[in-house]
Amino acid sequence: MAERDKDYDKRWNNIWEAGLEPGQAFDASAASPALLALIEQGKLEVRGKKVLVPGCGFFCAMEPAMRRKWAQTWSSWLRPGGELVTLMFPVESEGREGPPWPVPVELYDDMLKPEGFTRTYLQQVPPEQCHKGREGKTWIGRWTSTRDEKEQT
Repeated sequence: MAERDKDYDKRWNNIWEAGLEPGQAFDASAASPALLALIEQGKLEVRGKKVLVPGCGFFCAMEPAMRRKWAQTWSSWLRPGGELVTLMFPVESEGREGPPWPVPVELYDDMLKPEGFTRTYLQQVPPEQCHKGREGKTWIGRWTSTRDEKEQT
């Protein structure tokens, strides 16, 4: 195991061993109110579609060097015209050491555009649609895969 991987694992182990309880820190233990609002308002149609909803903190939880692979994987999973909804947290330009690592909004563009995604929506999540403690640090983005079928692997 590479030294970088050992450090990454150690950081996570330290968080869990310190006794993180459900609902503490980055563990919201509930669906994102912003995502639920999109569905309830009919702005995100999921009925009759295949839907995968990993934790919204997945991107910020990954070691930064792993993020390119994240984008490549989404590109290979989504058919052309498929949509990726990203709940971005913690949106901060820099600062503290992770996990979770700060994720500037532009980082999603940097990762997803080269993999054939076009951003169709970007907005800061209103405070009333954020988990407690995430107000002002949560954004939502929507992306469409624009790759051709023949480009998919």
